[in-house]
Amino acid sequence: MEKYHVVHTPGTFGNFFAWLIDCYQSKEIKDSPFLGSGNSHGRKKTTMSWDIVTPQLMEKYMNNDVDGATLIGVTYPDKYFPYLLHASLDRTNNGQYGDSGVAYAEKDFYGFVKKHDAKLEDGTVWMTEYLPRLKEHFNFDCNTDSPRVPRLVLRNLFWLNMASEKEHIWTTTNQLIQQSAHAKISMETILDYNELREHLSGMFGYDLDFAEIHKQFIDNNRSLAEYNIAMNVIDAVKNNQHITIPSLSVVAECIIMWYLEKHFFNIYFFNIPFHFKNTSEILEYVEHYPNYMKNPNKWYQTHWRDFDNG
Repeated sequence: MEKYHVVHTPGTFGNFFAWLIDCYQSKEIKDSPFLGSGNSHGRKKTTMSWDIVTPQLMEKYMNNDVDGATLIGVTYPDKYFPYLLHASLDRTNNGQYGDSGVAYAEKDFYGFVKKHDAKLEDGTVWMTEYLPRLKEHFNFDCNTDSPRVPRLVLRNLFWLNMASEKEHIWTTTNQLIQQSAHAKISMETILDYNELREHLSGMFGYDLDFAEIHKQFIDNNRSLAEYNIAMNVIDAVKNNQHITIPSLSVVAECIIMWYLEKHFFNIYFFNIPFHFKNTSEILEYVEHYPNYMKNPNKWYQTHWRDFDNG
């Protein structure tokens, strides 16, 4: 039996795709792989799935150290970078955060960081890099005595990820997979049941009906739901349309505020509380923003070439 090995970046469904490969190779739908967060990290592994932003796995990938398996890389279109940010926090790891990593991080960010099990070769927890950023950029010392980060500060911390998209390790790793010679599949194909079923039928020469579990895969993805809400809010604002904004996580707020400031480049959205209940309130804020205060923030002034405000 041919062996497969899936490589991917965080949040692009590498484990779900590997689980489906196992189903097709055994010609049966196996036990559900889903944990409470909706990720597929609860699967019994036959086909390996590597998140190669981890340095030690990246090294193995670059050395083709996959025991003769056929490599398949999962890629993502650039527009999904904000989704990856959400999923890397909400759907991460193996259940230690309950149903939502983001909800856990909102209440206890220090505990969230320390409980993460993605470690570097020296044993350092990868997520701990967030803690010095809080101190450097926001004068907040997140520790055992101050584990909860103020919501505005936490949102601004995640905003830095959005600002670093072009150089971010997710972006550069995705580009590496895209440019590779081995087989690839887009996360958009994995999201579309009919396209995914056709792709797998082509790989294995026979068909399986996994519609029910694919629906669970979509329905249980809070990151995807909030990403879609955020994008709908941005589109509504751009088109001068009124829609209600439901209660959102701090990451969804971050995504909306990032794109609003990108669009209205000389109006500040970065460092204000998120109190908007609908898009009309956002449009009102923009319309009556004081003319004497209009000015791109300092980060935008030095990175304006990175923006397309069309």
